[in-house]
Amino acid sequence: MTRQTIISLLMIFFLPMPAMAASMHDLVAEGNKAYEEDRYDDALASYEQATKEDPELSQAYFNLGNALYRQEKFSQAISAYKQAAEKSRDNKLTALSHYNSGNAVFQQAQSVQDMSQSLEMLQTSINCFEQALNLDPSQIDAARNLEIVRLTLQQKKEQLQEQQQKNQEQKQAKEKMKKDLEKMIQDQQEQAAENKEAEPDQEKQNQEMADRQQELRQKAEEMEQQLEQNDSKPDAGKEQEHLQKAIDNQLDAEEQLKKNNPGEASKSQEKATKNLQQALDSLNANEQNEQQPDKDQGGKDQSQEKKEQTSSQDKEEKKQSSEQSASGNSQQESAAEGSPEELPAAPAAPDQTAQDILNMEKKLQKLRQQQMSHGRQAVEKDW
Repeated sequence: MTRQTIISLLMIFFLPMPAMAASMHDLVAEGNKAYEEDRYDDALASYEQATKEDPELSQAYFNLGNALYRQEKFSQAISAYKQAAEKSRDNKLTALSHYNSGNAVFQQAQSVQDMSQSLEMLQTSINCFEQALNLDPSQIDAARNLEIVRLTLQQKKEQLQEQQQKNQEQKQAKEKMKKDLEKMIQDQQEQAAENKEAEPDQEKQNQEMADRQQELRQKAEEMEQQLEQNDSKPDAGKEQEHLQKAIDNQLDAEEQLKKNNPGEASKSQEKATKNLQQALDSLNANEQNEQQPDKDQGGKDQSQEKKEQTSSQDKEEKKQSSEQSASGNSQQESAAEGSPEELPAAPAAPDQTAQDILNMEKKLQKLRQQQMSHGRQAVEKDW
């Protein structure tokens, strides 16, 4: 798959009062220098001060959004790009603001665990790229990203439908399991009560009871296997643990009945009944907790863990893009030589296209697939 780094440059012209022009020039220049050196906190301080000096300076908001983007503060970056688009009178800058917003929203969509929310974000990203193209049809990057995000949206919709169907099937299977478990508890109670009153010398009757106990045990074993195959929740092991204890007690009851000891069998059956009830209670509790977000052992959301992984892997890419940005800015400044009072060129727009983001997602997915049997597939598209 071809990997392409996109850098969008913008030359800003500005004609304010002389004193304010110098202030704007210095603040934005300081911010750009810090940005190119990956000192994003310093860049933010300069850009924010510039917006305070002139709240209508759309270019400063645009640069501010880029610095926030680099810090992966995507929500704040989107807000800054929105300000830039609203205040700008230049279609090129407005288009770039929408383009960068599309990338930022797409980034957010990749780290959101809730599928419905992710779909909404992807649609918002699509809208941003469409707005960029409406203002500047020459933006090939926006056109490519628009197609990629549309493919991603369609894929996630299909995944959502598959997941909903799977969830419905699992729900139906668990409902059936609960009913079967309730019936098993009732049958086990009846057998325990019957054996409690049985006589040791009734060998034929005891053998029949042993056969009935064996049938219950086999049903419990089948249920345990079903749980092992279908449940991926860590706490599903509690249900299996209770079932295994019930099976052990049921097996002991069988042996006691075969030895014509119905009284002892009854004690084991009562224990089995208790274990089966605990399995049912655990199943009900687990079902109620299924809607809660998944946490890792440290209590962090999976999205936060993923964000930390992405951050460390992207560090080198961001450094390289800043160097390319500085070179591109110099070329733009040379072309505008002899212009009226001007502010320094804005830093490069975030260089991660939707394809870049998906490439990173594919790398993370390969790591996740080593630990789980299913997962989200990345879009395959050769550009």
